[in-house]
Amino acid sequence: MNRRQFARVTLSSSALLIGCDTEQKPSHTATLLNNSEVEDALKSLAGAIDNLVGDVGDFDTKYWKEVVPEVTSGAEEVSGAFERLRRALQVNG
Repeated sequence: MNRRQFARVTLSSSALLIGCDTEQKPSHTATLLNNSEVEDALKSLAGAIDNLVGDVGDFDTKYWKEVVPEVTSGAEEVSGAFERLRRALQVNG
């Protein structure tokens, strides 16, 4: 390797090192999941889904006219919990 080639390699390597950010930053996802509002919203959504699944399971043992209002209420609970999660995540749409 001659001096000219060595200089190019050295300059290229230096430019790459200068461009590297040595300070590690937390990922966007990690920051979101450490947010207590997001954690609470996720727990609320998980609970609402579990309740809805239980309500739907009642079709096996109860008269359907008794179960439909429970399922309707459960679906509204899931929808509300999902909205709270979207607000906590600051997601539009």
